[in-house]
Amino acid sequence: MAMKTEPRISGGPSPAALFRERLRKMGRVDDARIRAQRILLALGWVIALAPNNVPAFTISGTYKGKPVVLWLTDARRTGPPRSLTCPAWIGYYMRDETADMLDDREVPRLMDFLRDHHAEQLREESAFN
Repeated sequence: MAMKTEPRISGGPSPAALFRERLRKMGRVDDARIRAQRILLALGWVIALAPNNVPAFTISGTYKGKPVVLWLTDARRTGPPRSLTCPAWIGYYMRDETADMLDDREVPRLMDFLRDHHAEQLREESAFN
């Protein structure tokens, strides 16, 4: 279920380097919610209203070979994830006029989902520190 990311431009910085630079510019914070949100933003997620009309993070990707929009909320689907270690919900929606949901799932820890779907950017153990 890994999400495909955009190919690297020849000669440009690696996705991991871009991610580290974005985090560096945002500065370090101790609040778990703000920290999770900053990491999501640095990975390219944006915040918007989800189909259920709550604030959530979203990003384009592919799922089983189909172009999709991923929506990410806390496990209760009431807003953005509360921390990197809390459960989260991910919905995979068609990226067309129907916007039908293809699949959804809960993950026990947001951090594990991000490591799976952003493996290249988060390849270093220190990415969440």
